[in-house]
Amino acid sequence: MNLKIERQDLNEQVYHILKNQILTREYKGGARLDLGDLSDKMGVSKTPVKLAIHRLANDGLVEVVSRSGTYVAQLTSKRIADVMDARIMIEKWCIEHVTKEDCEQLVVQLTEHVQRAKENLESQHFDYQQFLEADVLFHKAIVTMSHNPLIMNQYELLNSFLYVSRIFHFQNFDRSKEGMEEHDQLIEEMKHDRLQQASDLLVAHLEKSKRYMMYLIEENGGAI
Repeated sequence: MNLKIERQDLNEQVYHILKNQILTREYKGGARLDLGDLSDKMGVSKTPVKLAIHRLANDGLVEVVSRSGTYVAQLTSKRIADVMDARIMIEKWCIEHVTKEDCEQLVVQLTEHVQRAKENLESQHFDYQQFLEADVLFHKAIVTMSHNPLIMNQYELLNSFLYVSRIFHFQNFDRSKEGMEEHDQLIEEMKHDRLQQASDLLVAHLEKSKRYMMYLIEENGGAI
């Protein structure tokens, strides 16, 4: 594959190329990344590759092991559990602290995202990536209502690896349809200002998704 880079912003481009290759599992979990080999393939010096590796390590996509090298992080059932538990903590807190004014606005936003996802589900050609984008926006809208940039930044980091991994490894029409029904129930509780009930439904929804993803990981050898 020709990965020669011609445009100016080398650091950013190298980062995004490597990130995409990891998320699509062109470089599989546990694979060792050789900086010299990567720089040769891309036709760049080692500096932008090193900077990209540093950013990817902060993203949790690679692991730099002292005196050993740089390795692609594996997606394991334990990691799924850790990421989803952190998501649950954040989203639960956010929905329980939504103000009345924000709640009305949030209901409108969530309804729009569910409608977009349902249109995809009901179309003749189900596009999982488009469906997943609507699903991600649904949950992100809840977190955005925290109006807390630190919480939102942490949430984005948690979601980045999980999001694209779901595109390639966790596609399931029936679970997608079931998830939208759970979203509808959550919205209904919020319409009546029953935030605790909405929070309980949200936690149950995310727990179910967590168990499903962990099951698929275990069925595929315990890691991808």
